[in-house]
Amino acid sequence: MFKIELVEDLCYLGSNISRQGNCDKESEMRIGKASSVFGRLADIWKSNSIRLRNHMDIQSEKGREQKDD
Repeated sequence: MFKIELVEDLCYLGSNISRQGNCDKESEMRIGKASSVFGRLADIWKSNSIRLRNHMDIQSEKGREQKDD
């Protein structure tokens, strides 16, 4: 027979689900991931030797990589 354990939070398909139904931890996780990506892009955005179109392409590609994680 299966026994179901009652937990406060769990991660399911990349989303954090809480017992109370709030999305605080989910929001924190998403903001943290976005902050990490933009932090890695800071030097690129500050560079004057890269054209604006290239900046936009790089940002778009980093966003796609983040979704795959």
